[in-house]
Amino acid sequence: MKLAKERAGLMGVWRVRYRDPVTGRMWDGGTYRNVICFNGKALIAEWLNGENPALGPIYGAVGTGTAAPASTDAQLQAEIARVALASSSRNTSVNNSVVLFDFFFTTGQANAMLTEAGLFLAASSAANAGALLSHVAISETKTSSVTMTLEFSIQIG
Repeated sequence: MKLAKERAGLMGVWRVRYRDPVTGRMWDGGTYRNVICFNGKALIAEWLNGENPALGPIYGAVGTGTAAPASTDAQLQAEIARVALASSSRNTSVNNSVVLFDFFFTTGQANAMLTEAGLFLAASSAANAGALLSHVAISETKTSSVTMTLEFSIQIG
């Protein structure tokens, strides 16, 4: 019997959305493809093997680093703000293999020219804490007059 060759992997996309809390106006920022990092993949492998009981808490972070993200990164270059996962869901219309994570930044958080973002597993509110799963270069300006939601979608397959 010949076995089918199938390759599993992770692929992620970040989308930025803004909202003016005074007028209620909403608009999209950019959409960015990420780099999946080794230490985040290792934590998932540990979890699948029963070595690590949890992948959470999950945090999203933004920063002002300038180097290109790499799969060997363990943290953001210059993290300035992070927030706990606001919500998550699974998109069942795409082979049941896409998970969406939303991270919400208030008007008082992450006000800067943002150049990087990341998703941390088994993390805390401390900067650079946890296993970096996703690192992405972005180009977004966040001000105190708007809120920002970072939506990260990851496809397993």
